[in-house]
Amino acid sequence: MKNILYIILLLQVANNLQSQSLQNGIRLFEENRLDEAYKEFSSIDRNSPDYGESLYYLGRISAGNNKLQDSQNYLEKAVKQAPDRVDFHLFLGMVYSQRAMQSNPVSQALLAGKIRSTFQKVAEMDQSNIQARWILLGFYLRAPRAMGGDVNKARTMANELRRINNAEGSRAWGMIYQTENKNEEAERSYKRAIELAPDSINSYLMLGSFYQNTSGYKQAFDLYESALKKFPGNQNILFQIGRTSSISGDYPEKGLSALESYVEAAPEKNSSTLATAWYHMGQIEEKRGKNTEAKKNYQQAIALNPDHKPSKVALENL
Repeated sequence: MKNILYIILLLQVANNLQSQSLQNGIRLFEENRLDEAYKEFSSIDRNSPDYGESLYYLGRISAGNNKLQDSQNYLEKAVKQAPDRVDFHLFLGMVYSQRAMQSNPVSQALLAGKIRSTFQKVAEMDQSNIQARWILLGFYLRAPRAMGGDVNKARTMANELRRINNAEGSRAWGMIYQTENKNEEAERSYKRAIELAPDSINSYLMLGSFYQNTSGYKQAFDLYESALKKFPGNQNILFQIGRTSSISGDYPEKGLSALESYVEAAPEKNSSTLATAWYHMGQIEEKRGKNTEAKKNYQQAIALNPDHKPSKVALENL
């Protein structure tokens, strides 16, 4: 009897230690001490009740380090350990999507089914999950029919988004109308989304993107400037003001000022998005005939991201 009690006590101590490792790992993860967090999560035994959670965090850390195959492996195991965890499925779907963006066409075709089925699973498990439905909407609109693209299913997703949130539904229908080149309906839907949720920046950004894509540059500038008053210093808006100037050649001073503010306020000074900001500054300078300044901006973009193809091409053609 004493031996049995001793074994039970040892098991309880072991479980407590495992749980402590998980809590330590989560704390380190939230403090962005990722190497230390990785070691804590890796120490958790596969027989521990915390094993699935540890795999999830190992997958997230690996994804952050762009080790997407490792991340996929961890997350697939995590989903098997805890098939009822929506967040596990959701992050796995994001990793599948990231891998697809970095893959060749053959691999993309193989991953397409996994992306679709994973987010469908999330949507089934969580009837109010907006993120999964947006991803499915984009997938159905953009994927070739042979890989699962289906505009009717996209419409279904838009209606589901409308059921959850009217503004989200209006934006979703705007995206569908835009894909179908029904520009008046698209613009109306995006504007309706802003009316329904004036404090949500996403509708402003999507309407602005619509104006950019339909050469409504003056409308895009006016919209972004109005949005910037509502959301002072917002990085996304600053970037889009600069991008609009870069594409159109209009308001170069305004575009450069916005992009300079964007670069100055960027939290990660080596972010790949910064390379694109410098590229747009180069485009603005080139369009107004200042090739020396344009060259410096393209070189700065390449210094931040040696694989930034638009800057390389622009530099070669300068």
